[in-house]
Amino acid sequence: MGIGTSTAHIVDWIIIAIYLAGMVYVGAVWSKRIDDFEDYMLAGRMMTLPLLVGTLMASYFGGVYMYADAGFFYAEGLIAQIAYYPPYDFAAIFLVFFLVARLRILGDLTLPDVLGRFYGNVARFFAALSSIFYCLPIPHLMALGVTFDVWLGWPMWLGALVGGLVVLAYTLMGGLWAVAVTDMVQFTVMWLGMIVALPIALYKMGGWSHILAMNPEWHLDPSGGSLSWVIMAVYATMGLTVIVEPVFYQRFFAARDHKTAVRGFVALITIWILIDKVLVAFGLVGWAAFPGFQIKQDYALITTVLTFLPYGLQGLFLAGALAAIMSTIDSYLLVSAANLSHDIVRKIFRPTMSDKSVLKLTKWCLVGMFVVSFFMMFVFPRILLVEVLKCAVLTSVCLIPILGAFFWPFRKSMVGGAMAALVGFVSACVYIFLVFAKGSLLEGWDTYIWTVQVFGAEVNLWAEMAIYFSFPLALLAYLIGNMFGKPIDTKALAQRKEVAS
Repeated sequence: MGIGTSTAHIVDWIIIAIYLAGMVYVGAVWSKRIDDFEDYMLAGRMMTLPLLVGTLMASYFGGVYMYADAGFFYAEGLIAQIAYYPPYDFAAIFLVFFLVARLRILGDLTLPDVLGRFYGNVARFFAALSSIFYCLPIPHLMALGVTFDVWLGWPMWLGALVGGLVVLAYTLMGGLWAVAVTDMVQFTVMWLGMIVALPIALYKMGGWSHILAMNPEWHLDPSGGSLSWVIMAVYATMGLTVIVEPVFYQRFFAARDHKTAVRGFVALITIWILIDKVLVAFGLVGWAAFPGFQIKQDYALITTVLTFLPYGLQGLFLAGALAAIMSTIDSYLLVSAANLSHDIVRKIFRPTMSDKSVLKLTKWCLVGMFVVSFFMMFVFPRILLVEVLKCAVLTSVCLIPILGAFFWPFRKSMVGGAMAALVGFVSACVYIFLVFAKGSLLEGWDTYIWTVQVFGAEVNLWAEMAIYFSFPLALLAYLIGNMFGKPIDTKALAQRKEVAS
């Protein structure tokens, strides 16, 4: 699938080598600023606006979204923009203007901290498990593998291993300080490469009008494509994940003040909308260059770009692509490791654990999360499928308890939050397991479908539909659970630094 080593010029090698060495150097330098676990996890709660915006964009809109979204547009056309982006935009706006202020007051460290404060350790435990699964950088390692495959012809596992080990090195040393500073650089390099690549691709393809003419009519129809409304609703539901995105919680807890947190997220949304348009363009350029699904969805962006860029500029774009992916891997590795060391081990099983011990354990957990993610990437056929499944688990566990804690006006109890988290986690995992175990792989779409008989009729259950089953069950569990146990006083709990054990 890869272009192979014949396209790798010495100039490109030099650019990539300088970039990778620079990331490790930054980690080593910023490791000297780490005094305790809060420094390591939240950069001492002193993150400025430029750092916050850079790390938000690089961490969340990294390689997975670059590759998966451009591939989505390549396969489906303009309908993908309607199916995918608006729910994320609306969810982000809700998060900024209705939740950030309430969450900042708490002064917590992580998403499971918030659920543990209101609903106790059962909710904390399942929130931590879902966050760990969500933050495993499985699709991001897959994207690394795709990058090295297309550029150098390396097998996917080798590219994922080499790039992943560089990320692991600087994250181990510098924590969030290293992550944030490298993200600033990575964000700049990432979009410089994209901005340079697009006009060159447009010029070599004969201009925008020629590209549109080479795309089929259904590709340019906002109501076209082959996505069913059922699958479109799945992607719309994925947007709700923004409200409980663990990396976002870490970042606005790390911001130096509330104003910085809000301004950072407003900037995120604004840049987000601009980037969407760039990826739409690359998807349509990709179809014009490789019509009729000549390449796999995940390969559409990088194959298209490297086809048009000359030597040297290829290295710039590849450094940008690596930056996008690595900036996401570092953030998610850090959060997943903290979920295990801080939220589960210290908060539930060893409450007297010292900061020094937690910091040491977190670094060991970083290594463990990387190893687990590396081996799990061989289970899934497509980057976006992994992301959909992770979103289903996290949303089913955390969304209802979080919204309920701040906005449910009626009786609520610890039992309700615990039951919602438990039922959401179990139902999502069981559905995913059954579809993978009993279903079959649909070639081209690269997803699993389980066909079952319901009252004599065949029903196709897609892996992506997990949220349809788990989310309603979690909501029902929350409503039933709130009828039992002692009512909780959310106003009393929402006080800074008084985290529930």
